[in-house]
Amino acid sequence: MEYNPKIQTSYNGTWTPEFRERVTRIREETNMSFKELGKRLDFSGSFVSQLTAGKSDINMGTRHAVRVERAVRALELEVFGDNESSAPTTAAIQGAVSRLPLEELINQLHQIGYSVQLSPLSPLTISS
Repeated sequence: MEYNPKIQTSYNGTWTPEFRERVTRIREETNMSFKELGKRLDFSGSFVSQLTAGKSDINMGTRHAVRVERAVRALELEVFGDNESSAPTTAAIQGAVSRLPLEELINQLHQIGYSVQLSPLSPLTISS
């Protein structure tokens, strides 16, 4: 199974800063305890606490990434509704730009409700 760079820093790695931010935002908005959040993500509260803190020695098995991402997305929809939860953070956009080819980046932005229009910085001249 290939890891998702939107969720983990590496295969069987820790959560990315952007994913930690998503989970932290849910927790802060709902005043949910780590224990309760852990239940929603099917992990212990202590493990979720360590993952959101970004402890470099705490890793999540990549096999759990799809399930955890779906659970986080469901919580975002529950807490923020569709518009708020899908709005990317600046850090998420910067991370995506640095890792994705342009076509994939445009497709990702399109999937979350953004249109992309490119225009040249200076007029093009065609020589004959």
